[in-house]
Amino acid sequence: MRSRRALKTTAGAVVALIMLGRYAVAQSESRSTDLSGTWVLDAQKSDFGRLQFPRVDTAVYQKSGVVYRVEEVGVVDSAVRITYSWPVGAGTTTSELSGIEGSILTEVKIKGDTARFVSLLRRKGITVEIQTGREYLSPDGRVRTREIDFQNLGNPNDDPEHLTLVFKKTRE
Repeated sequence: MRSRRALKTTAGAVVALIMLGRYAVAQSESRSTDLSGTWVLDAQKSDFGRLQFPRVDTAVYQKSGVVYRVEEVGVVDSAVRITYSWPVGAGTTTSELSGIEGSILTEVKIKGDTARFVSLLRRKGITVEIQTGREYLSPDGRVRTREIDFQNLGNPNDDPEHLTLVFKKTRE
């Protein structure tokens, strides 16, 4: 069983990983999907397992060439604000995260309309969490569902956390 401090630390990292992983759906092999706009977490339709869910999670992305510039704010106990880049389509990116004093390396692979991703959260050059999952859009492109498993390497004997997150596009 995780300690309260470990759960709180994990919750903060989850916010950061939610922020990054949700942008994995960028394009399918047959058509391009532009994620530019504002996306808001629908906590009522999401499942956070044993973790505390964010009271607020809003992201604004702007497409610039082959990457999105993402500015996101999530609130669990306090606000976490990060800015990072995410590949448009399949690719790999590394983002420095000053808000949590770390970085995230993410690899995205696209198959049909589903993005599969692996993200490594690093602090001081050491990988502290691994996140794997898939993400897909609704047919109208206004709802994004993200299924993720993440493992806190600080507690390697704990089972991975499984989350299902649902986001709604509120503005183009």
